[in-house]
Amino acid sequence: MIYDYGMPPHAGWGMGLYRLLMVLLRRDNIREVVLYPRDRFRLEP
Repeated sequence: MIYDYGMPPHAGWGMGLYRLLMVLLRRDNIREVVLYPRDRFRLEP
């Protein structure tokens, strides 16, 4: 019932496993940490 008119506003900030690994490994881009990075040229794992 609360989602009848869409998602309520939120910050959208979450600390997931990949973001934690990015901080621990001191990487600048999350694509260097994820197992299957998505980009324009790689659309399937």
